[in-house]
Amino acid sequence: MKRLKIFFLVTDLGFLGNTREQFADGGSRCSMPIINIKMAKGRNIQQKQQLVEIITKASAEILNVKEEWVTVIFDEYERDSWATGGSLHSTKYGDGSGKMGTE
Repeated sequence: MKRLKIFFLVTDLGFLGNTREQFADGGSRCSMPIINIKMAKGRNIQQKQQLVEIITKASAEILNVKEEWVTVIFDEYERDSWATGGSLHSTKYGDGSGKMGTE
């Protein structure tokens, strides 16, 4: 069984005072969530598209906003720019796109 490690940073621009003029329901103010995904480089476009679709749909439903208001940004890193437990991932897991060391 494969493990998937994804870290999300969700920024709600409403918190910064940059709320949308539109109202999602009965007068409550809505804001635009920005979801930042940090992961190792190497996933293909189909994997990213599938992830974006799932995250967008779930976020819109849970946060009660329109799907077109949800922004997803990928930050992709080389394994030699990411470390856990005091070891670079390039050393710990080798080359790959999240496959090495997770199976």
